[in-house]
Amino acid sequence: MVTAPQNHVSSGVAASNEDNMVTATPPFPNRPQTDLLTGWESVKLIYHQVSNYDHLDHYLCRALQMIESARQINVKRERIYQQERVEAQALLYRVHDLQEGQKELMSDHTRAIKNQEEMMKINQSLELQLEEAEMNQAAWEQQHCQLVKNADLNKAQVEGLEHVVEQQARDLLVVREDNEKIMSMLLKHYPSLLEDGSNLFSILENESENGRKKRRRPSS
Repeated sequence: MVTAPQNHVSSGVAASNEDNMVTATPPFPNRPQTDLLTGWESVKLIYHQVSNYDHLDHYLCRALQMIESARQINVKRERIYQQERVEAQALLYRVHDLQEGQKELMSDHTRAIKNQEEMMKINQSLELQLEEAEMNQAAWEQQHCQLVKNADLNKAQVEGLEHVVEQQARDLLVVREDNEKIMSMLLKHYPSLLEDGSNLFSILENESENGRKKRRRPSS
């Protein structure tokens, strides 16, 4: 008859120590423990030959239950792992999106800085144009004042010229009146003036002839 190992638990103690069965020495230490179902079939063959293996069925069923529980725990852990992996992948995608968004923000920030620099240049140009416009306005105001002064002077000159013209017009009227008086006197004395004029014309011709003769005479 086959005897059981001395360090295995007895049938009386096995019922009260089910929780410690994992730490108990297995019935076949030299047999691989990876294939428990095959081991269970082997135990059935010697079950009736071993007197102190009364609760071996219970232990093996309990072990299978614990293995199934462990398998279910592993399945749950695998599901949790897969869920965490999916969440981690989603977080990676989210981080990637955030990085892309950060790149876009940096690009927008760079464009904003460039636009700000352009606006500063435009503002400086506008300030220079404003200063130039103010200088031009001051020059225009000065020219306007000078034109107003010139206009006042021209107005005074025009008023003076108008006064002179009026005075000359009055003088011309006086001269015209004098000429009319002279003409009336000439008309009264016209016959005698014609005779005197013809005599004067003859005298002038004689004088002119004498002058020509003197110019023709050769010098001695």
